Amino acid sequence: MRPYTKRDRGSAATDWNPSQSQNRPPVGGESSRRPPFTAQARPERFHREDHEEGLSAEQKGPPARRRSAGFTLLEVLVALTILAVSLGALIKAGSEHTRNTHYLQERTLAHWTGQNLIARYEAGLLQPRGGSQRGTLRQAGQDWDYRVEIREEVPEGPLELPPVLRVEVSVWLASGSPDDVRARVVGYLLP
Repeated sequence: MRPYTKRDRGSAATDWNPSQSQNRPPVGGESSRRPPFTAQARPERFHREDHEEGLSAEQKGPPARRRSAGFTLLEVLVALTILAVSLGALIKAGSEHTRNTHYLQERTLAHWTGQNLIARYEAGLLQPRGGSQRGTLRQAGQDWDYRVEIREEVPEGPLELPPVLRVEVSVWLASGSPDDVRARVVGYLLP
């Protein structure tokens, strides 16, 4: 088989030039025939050795290396390292998000429990007694321990006002420690 040369690139029958009037594309109702196509033999792959036949050793240069279509071991290891680091960060972010969501849910329920206690005092369902009281309430399927501290306060202002009762409710999980308060709610009652 002879080497592929510049002369094999095309012929007048296959080269279509839009600037030539006889080879212009069809317009409107003209025939849609294109110039005939002639198949020419072309080599499957370009091989440097086929084209370096009369050259000296310096003109030929280093022999061509053939690359395979796959990935190298180093490329695979780098990709796996990047994947492992990104998945680790994703798992950590997901677990932190879950933990924060659970903590915020507990704080919300504890706050509602404290507000419910203050609403009971305001509605007259519970009688305010000075000092500190402890108890347990059930809210949303969980048991909550609470501590209520009631004391008399005189509001400050330009006018003299009667004293009011300050109600401070601290709420924590019944299974937890009183030092691990989830919510603290403050309300005021008229005596």
